[in-house]
Amino acid sequence: MIVQESTETKFPKLEELFPLRGRSAGKDVVDFKAVRKHIRDVNLITQEPTSREGLPDLSGPPEGNDPLPEPDGYVDRGSLYSFAQNLNASDASAVLDSVLFAQAVADLEHENKKNTQEWYDEYVHWLSVQGWVTQNFSWKDLNDSTSELVMQDAILEVIISAVGSGAVYNLMLSLFQILVNKQDTPEFTLLENKKNAKSGGGFQIGAADYSGGGAEQVVCPSMFTAYQTEETHHNFLWWSWTSSSINFYGAFNNLVLNKDAWNQVKDEVIEKLGELRTQQIGSVGPLKA
Repeated sequence: MIVQESTETKFPKLEELFPLRGRSAGKDVVDFKAVRKHIRDVNLITQEPTSREGLPDLSGPPEGNDPLPEPDGYVDRGSLYSFAQNLNASDASAVLDSVLFAQAVADLEHENKKNTQEWYDEYVHWLSVQGWVTQNFSWKDLNDSTSELVMQDAILEVIISAVGSGAVYNLMLSLFQILVNKQDTPEFTLLENKKNAKSGGGFQIGAADYSGGGAEQVVCPSMFTAYQTEETHHNFLWWSWTSSSINFYGAFNNLVLNKDAWNQVKDEVIEKLGELRTQQIGSVGPLKA
């Protein structure tokens, strides 16, 4: 089994991973000098000619600090992310860059174990290193009692049970709706290349917005998935899989970005990513959420 159902995964906070020595007990202080060294020590591969053969450069993350004029959707390596209208472009870029870096390092460290429990633990570790605060979560079997399974429907069912039928759900639904008509684009091809479809795969989908009406805190409800199958289908998100042909698992996690922590490490992350930012981050266009 690629993940263990109902096994709760716990993740330490950044101040627990890199505590600043010599400070008074009880104070949550992070040694950012050690965090930045931890990032610089990663030997990241910034060009992947095999997985990108024939693909043009993509849009990369949004630039500048202005608010996004409308909801937008992005493919980010093996992830799908939607952004609410009026989210600052710099905050959308923070989400995309940090998620890309975490995926790339997890792939590097677990090349032969992608979409396993070990891969996801590594992935969330590197999210934490960059300032994301994650909740504990448990994997859930998404195969139901019916004879067929559609990934999109199974994911949306978990999301609506977690966050309701409001703005977050509508952003993710809109992202699926626009992707179904863009299966021949470089962005969707990138997602397919990264999901490791030969024997299964996995991907993440999330929606980023501000918490409480202000721009101080970026929240990103996200769904992690992992699946095992011997079949390969181009339209894997919308394919009607027979229950006997696939094992499909998901875990919902409400991610919160500590922007102060991200600002402490973003230069190191962006430098490490190099050309990956335009090779593996691409807009799929405005959303209708």
